Amino acid sequence: MILKDYLIAKAFCKGCEKGDYERDKTLVEPDDVVKYKDLSYGKYGISNLLDIYRPEGVSGKLPLIINVHGGGFVYGDKELYRFYSQSLSQLGFAVCCLNYRLAPKYRFPTPIIDVNEAVKWLTEHADKYDIDMNNVIMVGDSAGAQIVSQYATCYSNKTYADIMEIKIPQFKLKGVGLNCGLYNISPDLGVKLSELERVYLTKNPQKYGEKINVINYIDENYPPTYLISAPGDFLIGCIGPMEELLKSKNVPVKAKIYGDEHTYHVFHCDIKTELAKCANKEELEYLKGFLD
Repeated sequence: MILKDYLIAKAFCKGCEKGDYERDKTLVEPDDVVKYKDLSYGKYGISNLLDIYRPEGVSGKLPLIINVHGGGFVYGDKELYRFYSQSLSQLGFAVCCLNYRLAPKYRFPTPIIDVNEAVKWLTEHADKYDIDMNNVIMVGDSAGAQIVSQYATCYSNKTYADIMEIKIPQFKLKGVGLNCGLYNISPDLGVKLSELERVYLTKNPQKYGEKINVINYIDENYPPTYLISAPGDFLIGCIGPMEELLKSKNVPVKAKIYGDEHTYHVFHCDIKTELAKCANKEELEYLKGFLD
């Protein structure tokens, strides 16, 4: 089973690498963004590095966006998201993009643990990088959206944080952007998990007990949320149930489907396109409304 998991992950990564290269091959990093790269937030080497971006010429503390990359829990890193992250910084934010440990070597709930370690590091170094940890937005796409949504549940529900054995540091998560994501990962709730998800969760996810039933712990304290999908997104079926769940808990939420049947999964990362620029700007404009 371990060998099979590695073969599944390898095949998935190979396909993603080709698509990401084609998407970004003409892009160059902007000159109007200050870049602090390869900052170590944990003990797992390259898997625990993060980058911080700030708009050039802007002094004082800025609200922070923490970007958690996607990649099916087995693929991706902060370098692949540097253009996207820097484009968000150009909109007037400090932006952190981080690496986290990947499956199949590291399984659930390792990314949640790593995100929390990165947040701890950011709270300890906020003054050095002029970031306002009382005004934090988290965004993620695909698997990254699942990770962000789960971390937001830990943040907003101490009972679930205790179940996850995670101690949340002192900061204020004011909103989350969940883009083309997966949110319900519990097979106990009737979800048929894909092979790729099983690489992350193992063939027996029930062994995690209540940790896997994350959506059962979303309550009225969950952060304001912006949900993005597209007609060509293979996870489009996830946006409606998440929107309805948040509405039922009286959580401020806005969901929007962008583009047409040719608009694909994580389209918003293709920052050359006007549609991506529009989606990212609208998401942040909505979430900015909840900042101090």
